[in-house]
Amino acid sequence: MPAFCNGADKARRMSCSPPHRRGVRGRSCSIQSPQLGQATVELALVLPLVLFLVLGLLQVGIMVRDQIMVLGAAREGVRQAIVTPDHGKISSAAAAAAPGLSLTVNVERGTERGDPARVEVSAPPAPLPIVGAMVSNLTLQASATMRIERSDDAP
Repeated sequence: MPAFCNGADKARRMSCSPPHRRGVRGRSCSIQSPQLGQATVELALVLPLVLFLVLGLLQVGIMVRDQIMVLGAAREGVRQAIVTPDHGKISSAAAAAAPGLSLTVNVERGTERGDPARVEVSAPPAPLPIVGAMVSNLTLQASATMRIERSDDAP
């Protein structure tokens, strides 16, 4: 034992578990180093940053998924718009393509065969806890245009 260590210092640094009742071995002792406390402090400092980054990546993934759903809703809405002038059917077709999103559907449609029909869909992205506040003021938008296949007079 080094000269600067006495028995009291050694006893403070050692943690011993009681002996097993029927065990052959005696007490098991291990020396705790000050680095264990340092690792705990570093983990406590870094863990929130890592968690924030992971949630941020998940939020970006959810926004990409929602944008794809909004684009699909616009396409489904315009497919319905080229065969019927009913805004209710067009909106329900768009809503069916994007379940879970609160969509706003705008329809611009001519009346004759060959005229363009345009459907614009917008929706807010689904927010995650903690990082969702960063995307709360964003709106996902998509539009689709096709030519009308049936005129409004056709059965």
